[in-house]
Amino acid sequence: MNSGKLILLLSILHFSAFSQLKSTSQKTAPGNQVKWSQPIRISMLEGENAKTLAFEGADYTHADHFLPRYSQRISLNAGESGFSASIINAVYEPLTEAEIAAIPRNSIIPSEITVTTNVLSQRKQLYGIVSFIPLRKNSSGNYEKLVAFDLQTSPVYGTRSPGRTHTYAANSVLQSGTWYKVATTSNGVYKLSYAFLQGLGIDMAGVNPQNLRVYGNGGGMLSELNSVPRADDLVENAIFVQDDGNGSFDPGEYALFYGTGADTWSYNAAACPKFGHQKNLYADSAYYFITFDLGPGKRIQSQASSSASPTHIVNTFDDYGFTENDNVNFIKSGRDWYGDYFDNMLPTAIPIPFLPLI
Repeated sequence: MNSGKLILLLSILHFSAFSQLKSTSQKTAPGNQVKWSQPIRISMLEGENAKTLAFEGADYTHADHFLPRYSQRISLNAGESGFSASIINAVYEPLTEAEIAAIPRNSIIPSEITVTTNVLSQRKQLYGIVSFIPLRKNSSGNYEKLVAFDLQTSPVYGTRSPGRTHTYAANSVLQSGTWYKVATTSNGVYKLSYAFLQGLGIDMAGVNPQNLRVYGNGGGMLSELNSVPRADDLVENAIFVQDDGNGSFDPGEYALFYGTGADTWSYNAAACPKFGHQKNLYADSAYYFITFDLGPGKRIQSQASSSASPTHIVNTFDDYGFTENDNVNFIKSGRDWYGDYFDNMLPTAIPIPFLPLI
């Protein structure tokens, strides 16, 4: 009788211990921690610094608009040429008011974290790097920071990782044909009139307006990161052509295309001001290329007008502009330039032109 009670008691204790072990296993915290700290002040450009978010071991680059990037090294076994990675068991916390105020004005925080993987070599041994910006905007529109997570990786076997496969153009589109180069200094719609094209030295008598093509990749500086996707050749732009369809480019006919300047603007709803600019340190103009030698070109497609009744009437809007003259470089080297010199002088007006609302 006592033996039976002892066996029953041991069974109950064993079941209780197993249940507690299972419960403890389910509550185990994720293995990777992001140790956030108070916002810090860093040097963003030569001679310029500002506050941004911070955590232990964060990296900062111009391409990330100086948001903090998390990086982790991954070991690769023999035969593995690459890997994929994803975040699981993520734990988020809301940003504090101080952290929201420290978000760089040119940055855009997406709704989901984008994980980037790269394969590097050290002493003929491959290893992987996982990196991402541990910030997101949740479905309610609030900013959150990643504080804990597990990293799930899968190896790729072969000679090349799928994430590092690129398709390159066989040759540049500029390889053949006659081309004309035009510069644009600001964002807007540009008109290629009969007189303008003739002024470029084009013999308009033999030009078919349907064969007019415009190529260009816009303004802005190239990213300093090689991992950022970019076009390896000029991209054809869709344009609008006004002609009578007789196959000749006559006086009064023209083409329109949207062009950009060398400087770029970005929008961040959490920043103040909400619009921020990036000045191109190497050029004052963007360039577009015109040809008539490659057959019919890409055109802007018509879109049916909406039949719905208007719900808003807009008679005011926010505009933006800046003045930033690169006049002086004290060491005649590097990217640190200065503009107007202010000393003991009378007040000076600096005009910033704005286009009127038509």
